[in-house]
Amino acid sequence: MAAMLPRTHPNTTYPIAVPIETNRGRGETRTIGPTRVTFATDASFETGEVVRFAMTLPGDAGEMLDVFCAGAVCGVTVDGALFIVEASIDESRISIAKKEGKP
Repeated sequence: MAAMLPRTHPNTTYPIAVPIETNRGRGETRTIGPTRVTFATDASFETGEVVRFAMTLPGDAGEMLDVFCAGAVCGVTVDGALFIVEASIDESRISIAKKEGKP
């Protein structure tokens, strides 16, 4: 069973690195919180732009969860060839991930 995180301020984020798929391509998260996410990608984004993204995270019962979100880009910095994008999470939907080879 996954460890429960303590109740925190909505702007608290955790250093979690998982693949993320955005409306511009793929990347990897740097931090995830209840209201925002930071991710690294080779695709550029503009502050204020709407962004849609999806990631798969472990659930409490050992199942994998697909998390689909929409938000706005709050800031962008450049780190070498990567763009570090901070985005709000304004909408989210969670479903149990389909196992490979299963409908």
